[in-house]
Amino acid sequence: MRLGLGLGRGGGWKGYVAWARERGFQTFWDLGGNAGESFSKRIQQMMDAANEIHFNLEGVDAKQRSGKLTPSGEPAEGYTNYELYLIETNPAYRNKTVWHKGEQTMPPGFDPFR
Repeated sequence: MRLGLGLGRGGGWKGYVAWARERGFQTFWDLGGNAGESFSKRIQQMMDAANEIHFNLEGVDAKQRSGKLTPSGEPAEGYTNYELYLIETNPAYRNKTVWHKGEQTMPPGFDPFR
């Protein structure tokens, strides 16, 4: 499964969904959304199951990443920032992430956290 992430893209969640679906990527909503669990638990399940994670950085500042969660397991500083935190801190996620900026796929070795 190829998971598409990056809600910061212009157009909000509709723009993100359109970007992902145009490329054949599954979205958080395609995979059942929260399904009665916290976002933090569900997104990690989805990232674990993904063969590839495609992250669109258009309109996103990767330096804003944050692992802070509310007591209920929801990202305290934004969903996209939490996804970035997971990719940065989990080598398995990072190794299967392909970075994009809109229509452009970034070259291997690209690091948005520098």
